[in-house]
Amino acid sequence: MLKLLGLLWLSILVIGCKDPMSDQSAGASQSGQQANGFTLASSTQLTIISGDELREFSLIRSESFDGLKLDMTIQEFEPLVLCRVEKGEPVLWSGIGEIIQEWNYEDCGIKLQLSTVDPETPQIISSIMVRQPSELETSRGIQIGSTEQEVMEAYADYLDEDYSVAGDTLVAGSIYGGLVFTFKDNLVDSMFLGAGAE
Repeated sequence: MLKLLGLLWLSILVIGCKDPMSDQSAGASQSGQQANGFTLASSTQLTIISGDELREFSLIRSESFDGLKLDMTIQEFEPLVLCRVEKGEPVLWSGIGEIIQEWNYEDCGIKLQLSTVDPETPQIISSIMVRQPSELETSRGIQIGSTEQEVMEAYADYLDEDYSVAGDTLVAGSIYGGLVFTFKDNLVDSMFLGAGAE
């Protein structure tokens, strides 16, 4: 009798501890439905990225400022930037899981953002900001002081019309990875290479 009561108690405990959403979650993940307000990922669900979508991100990897480009290590870029540098403190950005540090070359008009996943991994350039008095040029010949029209002609094939504002900002590629020009009096005031939005 005690064995039967123990078995009954154990059965009730197991059934009572079962996650009531587990059956729904399993079914939802297979069909791509939502459970608890979240769309569940599925290994059977594929997303095909079009050539145009891939193309908008290709600019970020091919673009440079006179050879200064993303993903360069300190040893690779230091010979290219000969001004005095002011280094910020490394800060862990928990949202992206990376350690970020800014190197500001104010006399050259260059600000680099370096990133690494941990202190043992070499830092690489994750973004580049160029302002006055920089004379660096993009791979298509645009520099501080170039006209808005020159920028539009040079980057017409990468123009992101959704995020570009005439007379203010031109986004080439994507704000998630591209080249952003800001204008003052229809002349380039700054150039940013990297991810402007996460």
